Amino acid sequence: MDRCGYADLEGRGSGERVVMLVKLRAPIMALLILLLAMAQPAAGQESGADLVITASDGGLAVEPGDTLTYTIVVGNEGPDAAENVKVLNAVPDGTLFLGADATSGGCDETGGIVMCDLGTIESGAAVRILVSMLIGDIPASTVENTFVASSTTSDPDPANNSAEETSSTLEVLPLTGAVDQVILPMAALAIAVGAYLVVWARRSRGAYLLRRIHR
Repeated sequence: MDRCGYADLEGRGSGERVVMLVKLRAPIMALLILLLAMAQPAAGQESGADLVITASDGGLAVEPGDTLTYTIVVGNEGPDAAENVKVLNAVPDGTLFLGADATSGGCDETGGIVMCDLGTIESGAAVRILVSMLIGDIPASTVENTFVASSTTSDPDPANNSAEETSSTLEVLPLTGAVDQVILPMAALAIAVGAYLVVWARRSRGAYLLRRIHR
């Protein structure tokens, strides 16, 4: 037996040796080709986990003292499972973080940054997060909030890994503004209407009496 482990081919023709080597190596080559095919993704199929995140505030206008609740959905469109999924959010100015609840994993807030650790999301699955914030002194007429999802698994389409939601706020007039802009004009209108009705009533009464005298 030679050093390669093949049978002694001494005394055989070169043609027989080639045939014998091919017969011995063909199963090994076929196995290697099969293993390589299994390791490679199918044609047209990308590897990784495509995370998609959406955010919604319900479409309701808010004012100071209201609680604003965001519904965040993080889905995995595959083809692989997404590992160590996290969602980050910076608490907007003029709001106070109240709490967050996720259907998988958990959330915490430190220094105005909310981080949700969702663990692994399988392909085709999704996790919902509810984030609540208290509306305080809002510096603008809207509250803009952005949520960003990430994973240690490669993502073939990172463009859909963030979601921004803009919430409208109601204008609340201070007490002095309400008196000057609403109450006083309404009171003046009421006085003017009342005075007109009094004058009209007196004139109508006088005309009636004159008709009775001239009969």
